[in-house]
Amino acid sequence: MVGGDGSLGPLSLRDRGRVIVSYYVTHHLPELYPDPERFDPKRWQGLRRAPYEYLPFGASPRTCIGIDFANAAMKLALAAIASRFGLSLVPGTRVDRAVAVTLSSRGPLPMRLCAPGSAPPPAAVAGDVRERVRLPA
Repeated sequence: MVGGDGSLGPLSLRDRGRVIVSYYVTHHLPELYPDPERFDPKRWQGLRRAPYEYLPFGASPRTCIGIDFANAAMKLALAAIASRFGLSLVPGTRVDRAVAVTLSSRGPLPMRLCAPGSAPPPAAVAGDVRERVRLPA
């Protein structure tokens, strides 16, 4: 802030102070997402989020210009792959986390493709991803 002290909600801000916004922290607030460390894709079914509760593409004037294209591309690619194949992580793959603006994997996640209708056996997950994400046993 230029020109003096101020406030942001209940917080007092000093002149020339810094405010850092962490999408990662926001996405792990238990008051927004119950049991936020649990891997639970079903949590998104029927969920109505406020505009600043889920920020994978930023928000407001700083929203990623490619948000609509990225969402459409991800849905089309996933639908095309999942309708033709079963997917399983290649056994022995390490899943190490990389935390920056969001949580991602440090390296590639090689997958096995199986014929439709055949369920590949689940692969054990190795790596440090379990330090931040509670995966099913």
